[in-house]
Amino acid sequence: MSTDDLVFSTRLQQGLRELDGLDQAPDVAATVARRLGNEPPADRPPQASPNRRLVLAAALLGLAVTGTLIVQQRFAGNDEPANATSQDPQPAQGAWRLTYRMPIDAIQRRLGPNRDLERTLDGYIDLVRVRCGSATTVTRIDAATFAIDLDDAAPIRVTELRALVEQQGQLEMRLLANADPIGNNPAFAMQNEVAALQRWLDSGGRKRVLADPAALAEYRPGDDRLRWVPHRIRPNDNRPGRWFVRYSDSHLHVVPVHSDLDWNNGLIPAHIAERNPSAQQLLELVPINMQEEAFTATDFRPSSITLRDAAVADLPHEIDYRLRPERSADFAEFSERHIGRHCATIWNGEMVSAPLFVARIPGLGRMGGLARHQAEGIAAALRAPLPAPPTLLRSAPRPRSAPSQPKKR
Repeated sequence: MSTDDLVFSTRLQQGLRELDGLDQAPDVAATVARRLGNEPPADRPPQASPNRRLVLAAALLGLAVTGTLIVQQRFAGNDEPANATSQDPQPAQGAWRLTYRMPIDAIQRRLGPNRDLERTLDGYIDLVRVRCGSATTVTRIDAATFAIDLDDAAPIRVTELRALVEQQGQLEMRLLANADPIGNNPAFAMQNEVAALQRWLDSGGRKRVLADPAALAEYRPGDDRLRWVPHRIRPNDNRPGRWFVRYSDSHLHVVPVHSDLDWNNGLIPAHIAERNPSAQQLLELVPINMQEEAFTATDFRPSSITLRDAAVADLPHEIDYRLRPERSADFAEFSERHIGRHCATIWNGEMVSAPLFVARIPGLGRMGGLARHQAEGIAAALRAPLPAPPTLLRSAPRPRSAPSQPKKR
């Protein structure tokens, strides 16, 4: 086989692999064009040409590969490749469109024997509409993609909406760990655990955790029943200029990863207020008891989730919930057994609140201590659980040719 034949064969195989999502697409246009024109390769005479029918079939297949790849890259109605989110322009005030691809594989894996795929995909879009709320328009574009249109696209609004749509949402309700024994379980040696965590922070862990709280997963406590999770302290939605709740003030074993100067007695200091809003936050690390019983998002009834705005300006937001019948008695016994202890609400690996159990909670209760954006995100995810999050394809101003459609609820 000549060098030209080898290159052509290799490129064609890579093109087929690209159709399967395995490799980057090669450029076979020039070789295909030459083969279709029956031009012999430069390194051998015309009489050495292989079977022309075989060459023509291969060339047509090569064109099909290239054409299919172009269609795949442009199926959302633009020339950007999928997942090109790092180059997205910054939203500005005005109409905005987010284009997504549905997780077809994850949806198909969840289909029961009698479920219709098309109806299931429509159901997925309906769940997205519930998450987004009535201030947006959600439109299915084709079999795999949909668009979300906003009339008011302030940057913070686009960021919050993306968080609602793109986070599948993992909820845990677990006890905070402390030095008191529970039943026959031995107590945690919390003084030793806190000292060991401080040593890890001082040896470089602090810098990594401040850059990315998920880096806390690198740390291994001495007691494998213990897990440390981050808690971000953000500005108070209802009281401008003040920080939201800090748990190191009320729980002895919560470890702050910020200075007293940054906390500033609950007032946001000038050197932090000057930062970009997304960088205005402090961090503390909370010990979680992994041995005791836990409750997750699957234990709640989606139809029961109700978001409650703060009744008084200084109070946080709350979510009313009801557990599924088969878990109601378990939660009632769990809450009664731990009266006087903090129960952490952990959302996507980070603690968002830790209210104190003060009474037995039957099958219905209230999740409190939440900031507005936290309460909205958790309530939306619990009301409309997605089998898997969609993939963002494009975030850009809404095309003039695509006027806003009547809102679908």
